[in-house]
Amino acid sequence: RCRAAGSRRARARASTGMNLQTFQQQFHAALWHDAPTALSAQPGFAVYRNTVMKGCIDALVANYPAVRSLIGEDCLRAAAACHVRAAPPTQPMLLHYGAGFADCLARFPPAAAWPWLPAVAQIDRHWTEAHVAADARCADASMLAACAPEALGARCLTLHPAARWHWCAEAPALSLWQINRGERPLPADGLASL
Repeated sequence: RCRAAGSRRARARASTGMNLQTFQQQFHAALWHDAPTALSAQPGFAVYRNTVMKGCIDALVANYPAVRSLIGEDCLRAAAACHVRAAPPTQPMLLHYGAGFADCLARFPPAAAWPWLPAVAQIDRHWTEAHVAADARCADASMLAACAPEALGARCLTLHPAARWHWCAEAPALSLWQINRGERPLPADGLASL
């Protein structure tokens, strides 16, 4: 399959007489900016564009499970489509995609009724970043406890690569996130006490 797709692209490049860099630039423009090119005029190109778009949207839905639980998959897919058009992926691993999605939700008109949603999305993002962060040794608490007080002040501790910090004074974002990730039960009064 990959060889067949590669040979189709090579034939398309050859038929237009363009070099690889020009082909890639036009392909990118046609894919993400709907630029009219010889590539976008090909019958299968719309299918390819839709498949790429769906893959990006699927990645955002998977990367933001608490947001999906809060607003539903249809609303999340609509917001994700806006984000994909505004900020296409810049790397091939879609697990890392969506760094600015919380900001996109803050500007997404249907989400205006949920002012806490961007903060919950940011926690979803931090969870993904922490999950894929580099492995590193944790500080040894017994070693720190054995340090003399004057030596402890001279030590320089660094944050673990998985450490993330997020503060949201306006809303109980962490509680909403924990409930919607199944890490905390829903209060008896629903969300009213939050």
